[in-house]
Amino acid sequence: MSELERVRPLVAYWVMLAEDGRRQELGWFERQFAYGWSQVSRTEARRLEVRLMAFSQRSLVVRVEASGAVRAELRISGRAAVLQRIFVQLADGGGPTVRHIDLFGTELDSGRPVRERLEP
Repeated sequence: MSELERVRPLVAYWVMLAEDGRRQELGWFERQFAYGWSQVSRTEARRLEVRLMAFSQRSLVVRVEASGAVRAELRISGRAAVLQRIFVQLADGGGPTVRHIDLFGTELDSGRPVRERLEP
C-alpha cells in the first residue's frame, strides 16, 4: 500500500483543454488565493485533511485505500461523497475574488452523482 508524499502530497494544475490538453503548474498567486490548498492534519501516512484556499470553511480528506487507489472525500450537498472534480469561477476584474465553486462527486453510499455550488 502506498503513502501520500510528505513534501507534496497533492498537486493542483491547469488542464489546457483549449490548447493541447497538457498540464500546466499553477502560479504563486493562483495557489495562494484561488486554486491552492492548505494542510489541516495528517494523522497517518495514508490520510490527509486539507482545506481549499477558495473555500476554507469546509475540509476534505484525501486517503490511500488498501488497493492503492487515492480518493478525496467530503460532504457535497449534505451527503458523504467522493470528489470527482472542482470548478472555481473567479470574478471579472483585477482581484482574486472567487465568485463560486462547483463541487462534483459521487455519493459514498449509492454511487449517484452529486453536485453543489458554493458561493463564498
